[in-house]
Amino acid sequence: MKLSVLICTMDERIRRVPDMLPAFRDDVEYVVSWQYTDFSVLDMLPAVLQSRTDVTICPLPGRGLSLNRNNALEHAQGDLCLIADDDMRYCDDAFDKILHTFEEHPDVDIAQFQVKSYDGHWLKNYASQSYVFRPDDARCVYPSSVELVLRREAWRRGLRFNPHLGLGAACLTAGEEEVLLADAVALGMKVCYFPCYIARTDAVCTGGRFPHDAGVQRAKGAVFYRRLGLWEARWRCVREALSWGVRKGCNPFLLWYHMMQGIRYIRKADENR
Repeated sequence: MKLSVLICTMDERIRRVPDMLPAFRDDVEYVVSWQYTDFSVLDMLPAVLQSRTDVTICPLPGRGLSLNRNNALEHAQGDLCLIADDDMRYCDDAFDKILHTFEEHPDVDIAQFQVKSYDGHWLKNYASQSYVFRPDDARCVYPSSVELVLRREAWRRGLRFNPHLGLGAACLTAGEEEVLLADAVALGMKVCYFPCYIARTDAVCTGGRFPHDAGVQRAKGAVFYRRLGLWEARWRCVREALSWGVRKGCNPFLLWYHMMQGIRYIRKADENR
C-alpha cells in the first residue's frame, strides 16, 4: 500500500514545503499542488523539490483551496491520500500509523486522525474512542482537511471538494470538509474517526471566525442546506443565529441574513452545475 501526501500551497509559500518533507521512503510520495497568481512566482521553485524523485509538482493558476485540493487528488498515484498544508509537521511514525489503520480496517473509505497546534493544544475536542461518522450526529467532530486521509478509490467514485466552498472561494469561505464528508456518506462511503495523533499545524479552526466573518457565516448556511435540505436548513439558521446572539452578544439578524445568503448561493450554484 502506498501513501500520497497531498501538499497544497500558494505563490511564494512553495519555499516552505522542503522543511516539511521527511526522509525518502518507497511507500510514500509527495504531490505538491502549487497555486500561483502570477507567472513570476514560478521561478521560486526550490531546487530540492526538483531533485527529489518522490516529489511531483503540479502548478495551478488562480485561487481557491478546494480547487487546489482537487488538483492534488487528480495527480495522486498512491492507494491512500493524506490531505496536507504547507505548514504541517508529521510525527516520526505518522505514516506508519496511517498505513496500519487502513490495513486493519479495509472497509473504511475516509479516516479522520488527530492534529495538534504548534503550542501543543489539540486542534479539536477529540473523542477518546473510535466512531463511525454521521453528518446528522451531533457527537461527531467535523474534521479539518488536514486530519483526513482518503482512499484514492473515493476520487474514482466521484468524490470532490466543492469549489464553491473554502478559502479563496468567492462567497463561501469555509465548510468544504463538512460538505465533502456529507457527500461521501451520501455515496455510501464509510467515514471513521480514530484517536491517533499524526501531526502539528499552525492552522486554526474556522469556528472561531464565525462571529465576525461573513464568508464563514454564509458557508454555515450552505453547509446546513447540503446536509439537511432546504426547510431544515432554514430552521437551523434561525436557531444558530439566536444561539450566538444569546451566548456571545452577536447581532442575530445579521448572522441569519448571511446564512440565508449562503443557502441561496449554494442552491443557485447546484442548479448551474
